[in-house]
Amino acid sequence: MQTRRFTLTISDSEGHTRRGEVVLTQRWQPDWGSSAPDPGCAFLIFLLREPGPGLPQVGSPGVAVCLPERPLAAPSALREPSPSYAVDGRRAPAQAEEAFPSFSDEELSSYARGRIVAAAPLGVRSEQVFTLRPPGPRLALLAKALVEGSREPASESRRSGEPFLAALASSLAAPARPGVEAADPVAARAKLRDLLARAESALSACPAERRGPARPAIERLLTLARDDGEEPLAAVETLYGEPLALAEDLFFCRCLDRDAAPALELAAMRAYLAAAVVPPAAELALDRAVTLEQLSSAVLFMEPHRLEGMRATFEYFRKRFGAAYQERHRRYWQACERLLREREDAEGTARALARLNRIRELGRAVGVNALAQYHDLGKALERCLLVETLADSLTQQPSCPLCGVTLADEPPAEWLHDVARRLQRALRQQQNRLSSQTIRQILSRQEGERIERFLKVVQASDLRGLAEVLDDELAEFLRALLTPPAGAPVSLLERLRRTYPVVSEESLAAAVEDFRRLLEEALAAERRAGRRARVSLEAAGAPVSEE
Repeated sequence: MQTRRFTLTISDSEGHTRRGEVVLTQRWQPDWGSSAPDPGCAFLIFLLREPGPGLPQVGSPGVAVCLPERPLAAPSALREPSPSYAVDGRRAPAQAEEAFPSFSDEELSSYARGRIVAAAPLGVRSEQVFTLRPPGPRLALLAKALVEGSREPASESRRSGEPFLAALASSLAAPARPGVEAADPVAARAKLRDLLARAESALSACPAERRGPARPAIERLLTLARDDGEEPLAAVETLYGEPLALAEDLFFCRCLDRDAAPALELAAMRAYLAAAVVPPAAELALDRAVTLEQLSSAVLFMEPHRLEGMRATFEYFRKRFGAAYQERHRRYWQACERLLREREDAEGTARALARLNRIRELGRAVGVNALAQYHDLGKALERCLLVETLADSLTQQPSCPLCGVTLADEPPAEWLHDVARRLQRALRQQQNRLSSQTIRQILSRQEGERIERFLKVVQASDLRGLAEVLDDELAEFLRALLTPPAGAPVSLLERLRRTYPVVSEESLAAAVEDFRRLLEEALAAERRAGRRARVSLEAAGAPVSEE
């Protein structure tokens, strides 16, 4: 057979016109291994009539060799091309010397079962190029893959997006084989937009479902369809963790387009399963995974008669899940009742700490977060009121609508114990401050016998029972006790020393913050008195000399 060359012109993914050659020949010549497209030629495709004893060695990008499964006879006649030029719906270029030959179904099948050899993976298979629908080899599909592959190496995002593109193309084409969209993201997105227009039209006929579980799937696909990133389908990995998730949304839209009622029923069942929280180690976890796998939109699309079986499988899981959830709900709130009684044991500690924190003379408040969490625990431990009608609620959603407890939730015992320890630690810190400052006040007084003052010091140092007796009246007395007498101003440094007799690495930040607060208060008092905002560190409120 004489070697013949034909010109093929395509548009690449960026819309640029690219010209290449298709070489029809009987067998491969070894010296062609280093062949590259001529200047101005973007790709070179060899169609061999004989597969040969071994695979051709192709070293240049932009070159592909198509091998049939078995040897084929030379074309007996060259017929005038149809509008498809027998190659992807394109007419033969004007500069072609002769029309591209038409292939018989037997020849196309042999090429489809054969191989395509290139210098690098192309992302397109022989059965996608040589298809019987429509007749003729889709060489433009192969040419596009060559043009894209001959550019710079594909980026990581593009390589990782290839499985998603395959899932997109196959889901849009099923049960037929995918066409050009299998290697062309632009064509795939165009087909996706057509599907979404029909799916949205079907959903608009069901007003009650516009905000139901069907909407998120359509929204994800709409985002994918209008993706304008630098890489085609750049958003796909963000929207879908795996290709199967993308395929599920696509087949759901195809089901919705064909018959909305079964599709929406399946979407509601899958939404229930997705929201059902089951610990991985629980027996129900396997049941949930198996049920979710069986309730597939792809299965519903390909075999609509299986909806009844899907419904029965779902009801079996929901019944078992509901029984397990009700038991868990009951045990959870029984445990919370016990924790609520434990919380009451810490009520005196929390109340005493809150009152001591309000005495500014003791310094910066401590345990503020622990106090806030203590009050939050009171709300978290309040018993759920939905017990009698919980079974009815579980037919609509897989958790209690009031408390939201799941099978994986544990009563907040550790949280309660941690808060109680922090409250005790904060109260001890305030008690130590109070004891230190009270003793200093007693020792600073000149009246009374030394032994009497010593006994008062011993009594002041033992504040273990303070939390049980501290009320608002006693707190006010302590505030007055720690307030210096009128006419005896205390320096800022002395006030800081009373709060922090010893400064360690742990208390350094708190001491600096308290000193800043004391300075700000003294400066504010000077401004209110109409004086220049300057204070002495020796005596509180004493103005600085203007010498």
